Order: sequence, then C-alpha cells, then structure tokens
Amino acid sequence: MKRTTVNFPLCGSISFAAQILRFVFLATPLVVFSAVANGATLEELWQERTGSVVAVEFTLDEGAGGAGANAGAVGSTPIQAFGTVIDAQGTVIFSTAAIELQTPPSALRDFRLYLPGGDIDAPLPAHYLGYDAFTEWHFVRVDAPSDAARLTPVTRFRSFGAGANGGPARPRVAEEIWGIGLRKKDEGFAPYFLSSRVSLVAEVPEAYAFAAREVAGPGLPVFNAAGDFVGLGQSGFGQAALQFSQRDREGLPVVMLNPDETPAVLLAEEILQEFITRVPESPSARTIPWAGFEQLRVIDRANAERLGLVGRPALLVGDVLPNSPAAKAGMQPGDAIISLNSRALPAIRPQSRLARYLERDIARRAPGDTLFIEVVRDRADESRMLILTLENAPY
Repeated sequence: MKRTTVNFPLCGSISFAAQILRFVFLATPLVVFSAVANGATLEELWQERTGSVVAVEFTLDEGAGGAGANAGAVGSTPIQAFGTVIDAQGTVIFSTAAIELQTPPSALRDFRLYLPGGDIDAPLPAHYLGYDAFTEWHFVRVDAPSDAARLTPVTRFRSFGAGANGGPARPRVAEEIWGIGLRKKDEGFAPYFLSSRVSLVAEVPEAYAFAAREVAGPGLPVFNAAGDFVGLGQSGFGQAALQFSQRDREGLPVVMLNPDETPAVLLAEEILQEFITRVPESPSARTIPWAGFEQLRVIDRANAERLGLVGRPALLVGDVLPNSPAAKAGMQPGDAIISLNSRALPAIRPQSRLARYLERDIARRAPGDTLFIEVVRDRADESRMLILTLENAPY
C-alpha cells in the first residue's frame, strides 16, 4: 500500500491517538477466526457484509461553479472515495480530505456509486445530499429505488442491549475484529479482508477501539466474530516511528500514514444515532456552528495558581477572532473557560483531550444556539458568565 511520511519535531504535538498507536503497533498477532454465531461461517458473513460498502466517484469543478455551463471545464477533477451504506434508501456516507470546507456544493457533480468488485462500466447514478460538520461526513443517495435494493445497510448488522443504555456493546481488549478494504478503480474496486485483535479501547474523547494492525479502509465498517457492526475505520491515525539515516544517527520522529487502511475504529455507539439525525436537509444548507475562539490549551500550573484554579479543569483561550460570536459576547484572549451551560468542564485524562471535548460539544450544536460560558479573567471568585450565540461559520 502507498504510505505518506509526515515529519514531526522531536517534542512536537502528536495527537493522543497517534501516541496510543506507538504501542498498539508493537504487536501484530495472527488472527484465527472460528465458527461464529447462528452457524454462519466467516466467509458467509463476509459475502453478506460487503454489500454495505461502495466506492464513490464524482467530479470536482475547482474554482468553477459546478454543472451546467462549467461542466467539463478546465479544472474539473475526478475524485474517488469509499463509503458505507447506512439505510434502506441507499444513503451512503463518506469522508474525503479532497473536498475543502469552502467548496460550494455546486462544484460537486456527477455522483456515481460502484459495487465492490462489480462492473465499473455500470455505476449506480447518485445525488449529493450535503455535508455534516459534526461528523465530517458527506452524504449521497442513489437515484433509483431499484438500485437502493442492491445495497445492504450496515445498520442491518447492529446489535443492541449489551452496551451502555441498551446500546451496542464495546469490543473487548484481545477480541477478534475484522473489516473491509477496497482496491482502486483500475483494480475494479475489489473488496479485500482485513483482521486483527483489539489492543486498546479508549475515549479520545470519542469512543475508539485501536487494533494491533490495520483492520479496515477509512470510512468502511468493522465487525466482530459474530458479524455484529462494531464501528467505522477512521483515517488520520498513523504509526509513530523513528527514521534513521547515515547522516542522522539520532533518529527523526515520523508518523507513517496509510491512506488505504487504518487500525482505528470509531465505535458504533458514537455513530448509529448520527446515521439518522445528521442527514443534511439539502446540499446548500451547509451549517457549521461557529463560536470564534481558538487555540484552546489546558491551563498550566502558573496560570492555575494565578487565577485560583488549581485542581479545577480549565481551558485557556489563545485567540478571539474579530466580530465573531465570542468577541460579541466579550470573550478575551487569556480567559480561562471553566464551565459550559452550567456544567463544569470534566476532569478527563489525559488533559490534552479536554479541548477536543469542548470543541465537539460546540460542533454538535447549530447556528443560533445560545451558550452560557463561564470564564475566569482575574480570580476564580470573580468569574463572569458570557452569553454567546453561535453563528454559521463564514466560508
């Protein structure tokens, strides 16, 4: 598989998930699956569940305006991604870094879906439903109901009752899991099998399972030995390593990213509800809740002592954008956020996850929502409540 090498400074900020994978990749056990539930073999499960994945292809008119007069214009680029079927209407989710957030929906055209290993000369016509900023998914749907019947929703394989609040059970450490990968178009989008064992289950702050080796293609489903849907493979997780050369004997820290496969699985408990609630209303109704404060960092010891916040979770605001909701609410750089909507920030570990927790809490909301953010500027006994109304992020 093609790998991309990314250099990081020796003491640089590698994500918590990437740090986890330093240890996850130390072991690569041989996985041997036995007979599974209901008498089905793994081969039978594989054959059925590959119907839940598709390849997505579309055209991006870079700097143009989409279809119509600009269709086929110079700057049009074919884009391919892999997706998972989420409902009986033939709705598919996919995520791709090839589409920038500033790209207007009109620049995306000619969507088509390919069945894994199917006839690449007979794609299924589809249309774009839109983008969801919280999940970072793009949504498409086949045009014809008859084509939807050829797809298998991954929700057909969900399992409830064993997890928290009656939801899906989390995989256990050392449990066998397996997933699906897809080859490129010139290889007919052929599906292939990946498997491993769970090395770690952690909240970062989303609930993830980390396998000992790659277990699925990014955005493609993962299952347990019984064939239950476990979660979706997630891109952007790499193996931390050291790179040595004849000139550099000390070693250069790198993170090797595999664009085709991943060992990180966003668990089903995090996403099954989003399959229903996050489907965009229309391609043009792209909403990204925006607060306008940035560069959040966990409060250090010196500032905690100065503000009287020793032992209390808090996030320091590094920057407040001009004319943003945060600026209008009176937030200033250096403010320490200690609560959101009357709920104190949680004491989670490692503390580096706290900023991600707050950002996700805001991202799941909508423009127009009101937030009550408690900040400390001078002393903890002089905290102030800022009333912030989220706006749609400017393009």
